[in-house]
Amino acid sequence: ELDFLNLGIGGNRTEHLVERLETDFIQLQPDIVSILVGINDTWHQYGNNIITTDRQFEDNYRTVLTALKERTHAKILMLEPFLLSVPDKDHFRENLDFRIDIVRRLAWEYADAYIPLDGLFAAACVHNPPTHWAADGVHPTPEGADFIAGHYLTAVAPLIYQLNK
Repeated sequence: ELDFLNLGIGGNRTEHLVERLETDFIQLQPDIVSILVGINDTWHQYGNNIITTDRQFEDNYRTVLTALKERTHAKILMLEPFLLSVPDKDHFRENLDFRIDIVRRLAWEYADAYIPLDGLFAAACVHNPPTHWAADGVHPTPEGADFIAGHYLTAVAPLIYQLNK
C-alpha cells in the first residue's frame, strides 16, 4: 500500500526546498523522495533578476540531500532539470548546462536512482519537435508528462520493490 504526496510548488527554487526541509522531508519520514528542481533557479534569473549563483544552487541542493541521507531512511530519486530548444529560452542553456552537471555530480553522490531528463528529451526530439514535449521548453505538454511518467515508473519500481522485500 502506497501513499504519494506531491509537495512540488510551481516556481520554487532550491532555496525553497531548504526552507521546507523540516516540514516537507524530515517530519514526514518518507520512504522515497523524488526531486526535480533547478530550472526555476535559472528561469528566475532571466525573468525576474533573482540570482541564484551556481555555488548557492549546489549548496542548497546538497543541504537537502545531506539531510535526507542523515535524517531519514528515504531512497532518493533525482530527476535532471531539462530545457527543450525553443527560440525564446535558448539563452537559458548557458546557465542550465552547468547546473545539470552539478545535479549529475550530486546524483552520483546521493541518489538511489536518477532520470537524465535533459538527455532523454534531447533524444526524443529527434522524432518529435521540442514543442511536442513542452510548448515553452520547460512545462510539459500531456505528451511530455507521459514521457516523464514512463521514465519515472521505470526508475521508481526497483525502489518500491526494495521497500517491500
